[in-house]
Amino acid sequence: MSDHTEHILTFACPEKLGIVHSITEVLVQQRQEIIDLKQFGDRNSQRFFLRVHFACEGGSAVSTQAPREAFAPLAEQYRA
Repeated sequence: MSDHTEHILTFACPEKLGIVHSITEVLVQQRQEIIDLKQFGDRNSQRFFLRVHFACEGGSAVSTQAPREAFAPLAEQYRA
């Protein structure tokens, strides 16, 4: 069994087409394993919410900095 570090990303933004694709694409590019993903679109507020639990290969030495850097462009793109 390989070592891994688990992370949870929470994401909230205005509802737009392609958000889940954009987030999972970053995870695939970074070779991360999705453990669990939940999403919800609130029709009243037109807001989108997502929580994804994923694992990074590499053991406990993997910090949260690499995932933060990988998702920074998306955070800026979907900023409200």
